[in-house]
Amino acid sequence: MTIRFRYFPYLVQQMIMRHMDFLDVFSLYAISQKSQTLAKSYFNRLECKLSYEKYDGIRIRRKTSPGDFCWTSDQLKLKPMMRKRKRVLNFCATRYSKQYQIPLETSGNMCDGVLRFARDLFPKIVFNFDFGASSPSDFRRMMNLTKILNVPVETVDIHHYKINDSFMREILTECFDVKILTAIGSSSSFQYDFQTNAPFKFDYFRLSNAAWVTKDHLVNLFLGCKKVILDLEELHYSDQELVEIIEKWLQAPKPQYLGLFGARTLPENIGKLPGAVPVREKADGTPVIIYHDGERNCITLRTDFMDRLNDDGNVDIHG
Repeated sequence: MTIRFRYFPYLVQQMIMRHMDFLDVFSLYAISQKSQTLAKSYFNRLECKLSYEKYDGIRIRRKTSPGDFCWTSDQLKLKPMMRKRKRVLNFCATRYSKQYQIPLETSGNMCDGVLRFARDLFPKIVFNFDFGASSPSDFRRMMNLTKILNVPVETVDIHHYKINDSFMREILTECFDVKILTAIGSSSSFQYDFQTNAPFKFDYFRLSNAAWVTKDHLVNLFLGCKKVILDLEELHYSDQELVEIIEKWLQAPKPQYLGLFGARTLPENIGKLPGAVPVREKADGTPVIIYHDGERNCITLRTDFMDRLNDDGNVDIHG
């Protein structure tokens, strides 16, 4: 005896959909009004992330248990297009898998229409943006849209051949509440007042051409972040300033990692590799190692070194 899916109890339906491929659940949305309602009941409870990549389109991946994510069964690739003079949304698991289409009800920018559609369908969604070398106007339009849709932005990644000062200032302002920010291409002469601007609070912040980050900038703006990577081109801190940066970093409760690229040596009064790796403690007692990676010209402070031990009991300094 075959029982149709819609006749199963609600909780059984939800359990079944949790074990179905994401694409199969999403295809229910495209079949009929009844199956659309059923799919929505699952999507309403689903935590997921939308990733926009300038050169690779839009993907939605559902939250899974750690280590259980599968590229072919837990994500969707979305692509808006014109078909017979009508706007449609093409969706699939990978470019080689079966593809489906549904009407895309939007009259403006089609990419914006996909974001609006995703927000309506997945109330618990968060956005990740890889803007690549997008123009300031594209960045501004999409960040404004997230405010209108009231969707949190978790990650912003900008790899630009040159980020002018006004655009860089806008990036820091608009991305103040994101968790992960990468800005590649900023100007080394950028000016940012550490006295009038609030400290950053990113989980991860990577910044290139960071020659503008003085010792005062670093200790006043960056110590509210968990992980910071600064490409300084060439270390411009004096030994005394470097010691002060390290002492301030150790006293701050949030920092877990600091990488200063552009350092060819590590002052003798701090320590160096090879030899004994200086083990210090933060104010709360958390152990910290401080070392110089000569291959990458980087001074590193980190609290996660126990996770980087290799089979010989040594720290993998490139991790």
